[in-house]
Amino acid sequence: MWYRITFDAERSGGANGGATLLHFGAIDWQSAVYFNGVLLGNHTGGYSAIDFDVTAHLKATGNELLVFAHDPSEEGSQPNGKQRISAISAPGGDTYTPSSGIWQTVWMEAAPASYVAELVINQVRSSRRF
Repeated sequence: MWYRITFDAERSGGANGGATLLHFGAIDWQSAVYFNGVLLGNHTGGYSAIDFDVTAHLKATGNELLVFAHDPSEEGSQPNGKQRISAISAPGGDTYTPSSGIWQTVWMEAAPASYVAELVINQVRSSRRF
């Protein structure tokens, strides 16, 4: 399926030397994201967030965001929980109708020139007991 939206936006992040970031909470399952005709990237995974820096592509008016989402339901190797195609014609039991697409929040953010993009915490365990 395809999602399309057009919008106007302030260039607040890029105008002051910072960045304008586009965030997706989650898209199920495989996706391709286009912004003003430019492929920003592809992503596979229905439960993880994806982010893009759109500073170079953002215009004051007439922005277009296109998102392609593909989920083969239980035909593919991706996790699907209790989603089953059979639930469309025979609902009930412990299954539910498959769903796909953008299912978490989408937002844009103006970020300063230096910002934290990711935080990874590694835990070190000791075998000593006290």
